[in-house]
Amino acid sequence: MYSNKSPLVPQKFERIVLEIGFGSGDNILANAMRDKSTLFVGSEIHQPGCGTVLQKMEAEMGLKMRAEG
Repeated sequence: MYSNKSPLVPQKFERIVLEIGFGSGDNILANAMRDKSTLFVGSEIHQPGCGTVLQKMEAEMGLKMRAEG
């Protein structure tokens, strides 16, 4: 799924990290908040885990996110 309606400001990152199976998202969110020069991309097949990380992103980072798929 692709959407051009990103809430993020376009920017270049020094590196990209892919985390496969991020679970509840605690690790990927902590890393993303600590290292702003890295783009963290997470993949998770468990829908409750995806919902949890989206809620945490909204609460901790102020981002309005939604899952589509």
